[in-house]
Amino acid sequence: MLLISMFLVSIFPVFLILRYKFKQLVKIEFVNFDNNNKDQTDDNHKQKILLTGTEIGFGGREIATLNLYKELIANNFKVIFLIAKNSISEEKLNKEKIPYYKCYTKKIFGMHWFFGQKKQLQKILLKEKIEIIHMNSWKETFICKAANKKHNIPIFLTQHDYCRIKPYVINNLTGIFAVNEELVDIIKSVKTKNNLKIRSINFLPPFYDPKPFLNFSKTSEKEKFFTNNFNLNLQNIPLISCIGNICKRKNQTLLLKAMHKLIHRKNIPFQTIFAGRFEGNIKEEIIQLITDLKLKNFAHFVGFTDKIAEIVFHSDISVFPFNQEPFGIVYLEAALMKKTIITTENAGSKNIIIPNETGLFFEANNSDDLADKIEFCLNNKNLCHDIGKNAFNIIQEKFMPDQTISKLKKLYKYN
Repeated sequence: MLLISMFLVSIFPVFLILRYKFKQLVKIEFVNFDNNNKDQTDDNHKQKILLTGTEIGFGGREIATLNLYKELIANNFKVIFLIAKNSISEEKLNKEKIPYYKCYTKKIFGMHWFFGQKKQLQKILLKEKIEIIHMNSWKETFICKAANKKHNIPIFLTQHDYCRIKPYVINNLTGIFAVNEELVDIIKSVKTKNNLKIRSINFLPPFYDPKPFLNFSKTSEKEKFFTNNFNLNLQNIPLISCIGNICKRKNQTLLLKAMHKLIHRKNIPFQTIFAGRFEGNIKEEIIQLITDLKLKNFAHFVGFTDKIAEIVFHSDISVFPFNQEPFGIVYLEAALMKKTIITTENAGSKNIIIPNETGLFFEANNSDDLADKIEFCLNNKNLCHDIGKNAFNIIQEKFMPDQTISKLKKLYKYN
C-alpha cells in the first residue's frame, strides 16, 4: 500500500504537467484588434461564415484564403477566421490587424492533426452563430465535419490542388469549389463512382488582390529598386521574373538549365529574379546547380517579398516552369502587368493562355524548348508587347475578384 501511495505521489506532478500541456493543445484562442472591421457588427450583414486556413506555411492557397476573407468582409458578410497558431498566416493577420481564432495543429506522418478540438470548434459554431463553414484544405474536413454533426451547417471546401480527392474526404460536403475545370471533372467522377453526398461542385477561381498591379506606380528606376530593396547590382541586360516558392514541384531548376544554354552556349545574356521561399531540402541543390552552371551573376534569389508588382514591372518576361499548377495567381498578376508569360500547358495556365496570343507554352521538363521560347521573346519584343496586352484583357474580362465573389454569393444561396 505504501509503495502504491509513493508511486501515485511521484507521478502526480507528471500528470499535472501533461494535463496542462493537453489543455494548451486543445485551446482555441481569440485575437482581436480595437476599431477593426466595425462593419462586421452591422445587423445588415448577410451570413456568418467560419473561414478556415490552418496551414502552417504560406503559399498560393493561403494568399487566396486571405483575399477571400477581405472580399467577404467587403460584401457585408460576417467572417470568423480560424488559423493555425504560430503560422505565417498569424504573422500576416497580426500585421494587418485582422481578428482571428487560432488553434494548435501538428503535422505527424504527413497528416494534419487537431488535438481534441472538436468541442472547442463546436463552441465557436454556437458562440458566433455560424451559418456557413468554408474550408480551404482537405485536411480540415475531418475536424469540421465532426464538429458540425450536431449543427447541420452548410459546409464548403475550396479544393486548391490535386491532393486527397478521396471519397472519405469529400463525402457529405454541401459544396466544393474547384479552382479549375479539370478538378471539377475529377471530383464529379469520384462522386459518381462512389455515390457520394455532395450537393454541388463548381469551378471558382481563387481570390487575389489586383490593386497592387492595376494601381501600380514604380518607386524608383530598375537598378536603384533592386539595389535598395535586395542589395543587387543588376547588369544592363534583359530581366526575367520567376515568382513562386522554390521547391521541386515548381521546377525552378529547369529554368536554370535553360539559362545556362542561352547564356553560355548561345551567348544570349539575361538575368532572372526568383522570388519565393525555399521549401523542403532544395536550397543546397539550387546553390550547387548555380555554381555548376556558372550562373552566380545571372540568377538572383530574393526570398519571399511583398514587392512582387515592382519586380514584375521591371522584368521583360515572366517565366513559370511549373509542371502542374491548379490555377496560378502568379499568372494573373503577370498578366495584369501586361507581361508575356512562358509556362507549361497545365490546368492553371490553360485558363489564361492561348498559345502565341496571350502567352507561350513550352514542353514540360524540356529545358531546350524553354530556352527556345525565351530566345523568341527576347528577339520579338513588339510581338511580346501585344501578347502581354491580350493577356491583360482576358483577366479583365474573366478573372476579376468582383466577378468571382458575385458567383460565390449565388452558390452560397443556391446551396
